[in-house]
Amino acid sequence: MPTGELARGTVFDGRYEILEELGGGGMGRVFRVHDRKLEEEVALKLIRPEIAAERKAIERFKNELKIARKIAHKNACKMYDLGESGGASYITMEYVPGEDLRSFIHRSKQLTVATAVSIARQVAEGLSEAHSLGIIHRDLKPGNIMIDKEGNAKIMDFGIARSLLGKGLTGEGAIIGTPEYMSPEQVEGKEADQRVDIYALGVILFEMLVGSPPFEGETPFAIANKHKTEPPPVPKKLLPQLPEALNKIILRCLEKDQADRYQTADDLVAELTAFEQTLPSTDRALTRAKTKIRTSREITVKLTPKKLLIPAGIVLFLAIAILAALALFKPAGRKIDSIAVLPLADLSVKKGEGYSVDGIHDALINELCKIPAVTVIARQSVLRYSESKKDIPEIARELKVAGIVEGSVVQAKDTVRITVSLLNGPDGKRLWGPSSFDRNPTDVLTLYSEVALKIAREIDAKLAVLNINNLTQERRVKPEAYNLYYQAMYGRWQNPLSVEQGFKKKLELLEQTVEIDPDFALAHALTAMVLQDLALFGFYAPKSEAFQKARQAAQKAVMLDESLAEAHEALGSVKFNLDWDFDGFLREYRKAMELAPGRTVGSWATNLTVLGHFDEALALLKRMSESNPLYPAVPTWHLLMARRYDEAIASAKKSFEANPEDWYARMYLSNGYAFKKMCAEALAESQKILSGMPGFESDANALYQIAFNFAHCGNRTKAEELYDAYNKTGVADADPTALAWNYAPLGEKDLALDALEKGLEIRSPYLVYLKVDPMLDSLRDDPRFKALLKKVGFEK
Repeated sequence: MPTGELARGTVFDGRYEILEELGGGGMGRVFRVHDRKLEEEVALKLIRPEIAAERKAIERFKNELKIARKIAHKNACKMYDLGESGGASYITMEYVPGEDLRSFIHRSKQLTVATAVSIARQVAEGLSEAHSLGIIHRDLKPGNIMIDKEGNAKIMDFGIARSLLGKGLTGEGAIIGTPEYMSPEQVEGKEADQRVDIYALGVILFEMLVGSPPFEGETPFAIANKHKTEPPPVPKKLLPQLPEALNKIILRCLEKDQADRYQTADDLVAELTAFEQTLPSTDRALTRAKTKIRTSREITVKLTPKKLLIPAGIVLFLAIAILAALALFKPAGRKIDSIAVLPLADLSVKKGEGYSVDGIHDALINELCKIPAVTVIARQSVLRYSESKKDIPEIARELKVAGIVEGSVVQAKDTVRITVSLLNGPDGKRLWGPSSFDRNPTDVLTLYSEVALKIAREIDAKLAVLNINNLTQERRVKPEAYNLYYQAMYGRWQNPLSVEQGFKKKLELLEQTVEIDPDFALAHALTAMVLQDLALFGFYAPKSEAFQKARQAAQKAVMLDESLAEAHEALGSVKFNLDWDFDGFLREYRKAMELAPGRTVGSWATNLTVLGHFDEALALLKRMSESNPLYPAVPTWHLLMARRYDEAIASAKKSFEANPEDWYARMYLSNGYAFKKMCAEALAESQKILSGMPGFESDANALYQIAFNFAHCGNRTKAEELYDAYNKTGVADADPTALAWNYAPLGEKDLALDALEKGLEIRSPYLVYLKVDPMLDSLRDDPRFKALLKKVGFEK
């Protein structure tokens, strides 16, 4: 349908019934329409064909709209969607009954001081909300400000001006905006920040009071040039009765140099609010909506001695009723026991510089893990929503959370700003925010803690003194060191590298990190973990040197920051894997859990299991699944080690049903059957794996686990065949301890114990499984085995 035919009653795009045309502008024509899908009135702006034809501009606006839709403020018009029908592009937004400020000024000629200041303050409050999200209007003018029937101001068209900045519409160093309201830096085509909106609002305030903007001319160029070169007229000279304080506010907004203006909309709001307080109360009453509770008539009660003798029971009943009513209508707190932090938007002017936004997102999640009794969804599960178009309630249902945190990051040379909002998961309604937090780049670790503490208080989390101290502790880091740490942490470079090369690259990055910032505790903690991995995988020789360096790095991390959960995690890992100090591991693990109750690490569950703390390990796995619902932890192996075979079989079946290609699940299922002496089932499942399940042949350890099933069920020939295949992989050459898992099921006790004792000489990592692995049960009564348990540290 040609857009020129949009008469009243026409249904556009099968959804929008045209009610009336409201007007037009630089972008196109605007209509009041009835949205038949939402059953409400909205405004629909048809974009001019020459603009709609510039596809890059439309794509840019789609991206801007994603952010602009996050503005939720009474003084900002809500943006809804960008659509296309019959070749015509259009925008839908909130319909605001009333008139635009341009018409209001034209009709009134000149506004009173109280009315002008009230409108300016409301606009500044709306700008503050947008700026906190990193959104700059860039084309603020009276035509983009609606005044509703109650006198409330609403800013329109956020995100449009910036979208038009592109090839085909404007060029390099383009001027964008309306000449009468453009700041000097916009005239020069320079990069715009939030102060261009403050300048434009100063022009608008001038116009509301004087009746015309400060600069006028014959051509747009002449007007724009005056903004750049001429000082603005002094409002008080044109309006002698204007209060001097307001005169100064306007002139400060109109400073040519950005540094001399108000630096934030919040600063301007504070000045305008303070000025409003100096106005006579009668003037203020005209510009501020007030809620007044009125009774239908005045009620007078004359008390007499007789009336005072009301039975005490009635008085008590009334008192209880009043208290119950107060309790009933008391605003509900924001008690939220689970939250997800969606990926943060990078709204920085120069993206890719400063801190990694992914790193900031990860760090914020880690800080929130310090809040007790709150499940924080792991980053792995929320990453899939970085480009998702799903709404908040749908995301909340999938992640099984009560609250959603969303936000953005803006980085400049001397500032990192994080802006976050808290949304109610079930309905997506905003509970708090958006609220912004600024810090110098060196204080970014403290910034994360500040945001986490604020969220903790908003969700009514019960914080112990330890948690509060942890979240309020000042931590500093050099930006270049933090970025190197993040690279080492997530290793985006590692895909083309071997496992050994990957670990060594991590270590190289961490060595650079601590060289730049020797007091960066997180880097020392991660260094300890990487050195352990290098030693345990046999990639660092001599192994004893790696152990010693790992121990020193972990101790250094704890010394630098005793309240850092990661430091205690690293030290606990050293004590477990390198020192076989299992009591020491438990102390450090529990300290880490105390400092960051929501933090979960997969290796902790394994460590707890091999120590025989089965219930604690399974509870941890349950918490891990709750915090990572899209990638839940599987407890099958832990249940096998706990000899809870029926539960292990059920768990393996559940995993296998979810993913029929998961040969690990089938292998554990076959092991569960074997341990229960359900040999027909065990060998049937084993044969299915051997028949060619994808991936099985790439895991050498799987061979001995399948071989165990045949040995345990009496098929020695097949078991020996599989053990031979296992030995040819070279695993036993690197660590002779592995042979014990071959010999024990075949009844070769002495050979199995010889292999374990050789493992003791090289401090084999396999020995930590001695206490619980059912595959070694045939050795448990042997004195040599009991002696080994003591030497490894399992028995005193």
